[in-house]
Amino acid sequence: MGDFSGAFFDFSESLKNNPESYNSLDGRGDAKLELGDFPGAVSDFNESLKINPKNEHALFGRGEAKRVVGDFSGAISDFNRFNFSCAALFATRRCR
Repeated sequence: MGDFSGAFFDFSESLKNNPESYNSLDGRGDAKLELGDFPGAVSDFNESLKINPKNEHALFGRGEAKRVVGDFSGAISDFNRFNFSCAALFATRRCR
């Protein structure tokens, strides 16, 4: 469907120029998820959350990576944090 290897490369290049870009970390984490590199995805989402602790995208992506490898407790924790964050933001219509 998508060129996830190309996306991985592009986001990695972007991070060389701006290593604090949580958006690029999220994008590379998504690419790693699609490529089956679940530990790598968790690592990127962890770094993203260090930069932006309220990043719903990273919480959901990390939860999904943990779910796929069988870390159900970790996945539930991330999904619960994601849902709480979205519920808190619902009134401002920022969470989709």
